[in-house]
Parts: sequence; C-alpha cells; structure tokens
Amino acid sequence: MKKILLITLIFILQSIPSFGNSIDGKGLVCKQIELEGVKKDSYEGFLFGDETFREFSFDRSNDEVRLKRRTTTDYYHTNKDQIWWRNDTHIEYVDRKTLNLIQRFYSDGREIHTHRCMVYENRQLFMKELHRIRHFKQKIYNESLRDNKI
Repeated sequence: MKKILLITLIFILQSIPSFGNSIDGKGLVCKQIELEGVKKDSYEGFLFGDETFREFSFDRSNDEVRLKRRTTTDYYHTNKDQIWWRNDTHIEYVDRKTLNLIQRFYSDGREIHTHRCMVYENRQLFMKELHRIRHFKQKIYNESLRDNKI
C-alpha cells in the first residue's frame, strides 16, 4: 500500500508544472552595445522578484562612481519569448534566448537593440557583479584624473 501511495505521489508531483524557469530572484546585468558607431561604457542592472523589479545604473558625483538604484514599483511581464516592462516613452524587452535588450518606442514603433545582457542566478551574484563594475569604472575614472594638478 505504501508503494502505491509513493508511486502516486511521484506521478502527481511530476504532473505539476515546473517553476524552474521563474525569473524571481534572478538578475540581469546589461552592457550597452555600440550604437550608430559610438561605443558606450554604460551598464544597467535589473533584479526581478514577485512580479516587480529594481533597476540599477551608475552615475558619477564629485569624482566618485556610484551604484544608483532607481526606486520603482514597476511590474514586469513574461511570456515564453520575452521579459518586458513599460517606460514613459517606450517598452523595454529582453529576448529570453539571445539576452538582447530592445527598446520599442510608442511614437513610431521603432525598435533599437541597445544592450546585451548576462543572467545572474541570485541577488548575491548579481550585486557582486554590479560592485565589480563600479570598482572597474572608478579605476578607469581615477586614471583619467592622474595628470590633473588639482
């Protein structure tokens, strides 16, 4: 009898849809690609959880590169091909196979491939990568100050 219950339980568990592809708790770090011949060293980060996400970027203030978290209550949406969210002027979406970040503008429907992304499996790895990038950007900026007199 116990074997029958165990086998039944196994079949029931296998028939439940898998949640292994959920993006909750995962992060994307996206580097801007070359646009119209101009190379950029711009990064954005997106941390997903409970149908909302947090957006991270970098800025500089008084010779210090800072990691900036945009306070947002934005919601993301998923389907089998994309993860997407809305902005004031456009929709941003990530192709789940290529990890390209694309902007689609409301005004004319134009699409621009702006960033290439990398997936980080958890918040700790995601934040570690953002801090590594911040340190790298700070080092480059400090080198640009080297010949300054003041």
